[in-house]
Amino acid sequence: MVKGSLAKGYRNPSFREMYLYGPANPDLDPERMMNYEVTVGKTFSRYFGMDVTGYYSKGDNLIQTMNGKNVNTGSFINKGIEVTANSQPLDKLTLRATYSYLYTSLNNLTAAPKNQYFLGIGWQVLPKFKVDAELKGVGGLYVFDDMEHQSYTLLNIKLTYKVIHALELFATLDNITDTDYTINRGYKMPGFTGMGGFKLHF
Repeated sequence: MVKGSLAKGYRNPSFREMYLYGPANPDLDPERMMNYEVTVGKTFSRYFGMDVTGYYSKGDNLIQTMNGKNVNTGSFINKGIEVTANSQPLDKLTLRATYSYLYTSLNNLTAAPKNQYFLGIGWQVLPKFKVDAELKGVGGLYVFDDMEHQSYTLLNIKLTYKVIHALELFATLDNITDTDYTINRGYKMPGFTGMGGFKLHF
């Protein structure tokens, strides 16, 4: 499989970004970007398949919140590669892994980590009971000038039990290792958390 895309983006700052709340900035310029992307992939068998994607983006004036104020980034170039692999070694077991690398010409681009990886497992333990586990890692995430770049790994698990066709119970355990990390300045992310609930299908 080979596919490619060419996209041109343009976005005016929203009314909220310019005039509402603390970060508002009426002097914002519009965002502009050109993006080029190519993907090559092959499924060899149920046991192994992979995709490789390369991308290149050039633009200016991305809007982001810095030190409590909406600002434009100026011109930038982003380029990188992402590799994804998947496997189904057993009928009831699926595996997935992803790694991505990003180079950016900006030293202060938020929400754009240099390295990311993901390892996921889905196991249908019983006909009505499924376990999904994932390991997500981030490296070189810029938050603010006075903070070190963030690098962290999160372990999450989701348990699902289908009581009947229309009713499904679930429980999620996030950040099981209680990792300490920050994505936005001044807002430390929570440690280990758990949640339970149900879904109704009509």
